[in-house]
Amino acid sequence: MKTIMIVDEDRDIVERIKSYLEKEDFNVSIAQTNREALEALEKNEQNVDVILLHSTVPGSDEDVFTPIVTNTKTKIVSIDKPLSRTCTEEELKEFIKKIM
Repeated sequence: MKTIMIVDEDRDIVERIKSYLEKEDFNVSIAQTNREALEALEKNEQNVDVILLHSTVPGSDEDVFTPIVTNTKTKIVSIDKPLSRTCTEEELKEFIKKIM
């Protein structure tokens, strides 16, 4: 089972996306800040296949994660629309298919 980490400060959006991803048989890890995400990755709490990094999280920059994921196969995807409130479940499904 693939694991996706969602980095976003909006709990409502995160819970909606988490619910969808779990229905699609993904493990989901959540972090509200880059620091929280980095701490989880550094502790190796779990292997993460993809980090969905919401582009409006303060300090959101893919380079922040480079030292942690350099020697792994983790993909970092900086996104905006797929985490917006206007995204439909079908749009999210298509987006996830593309990045996996």
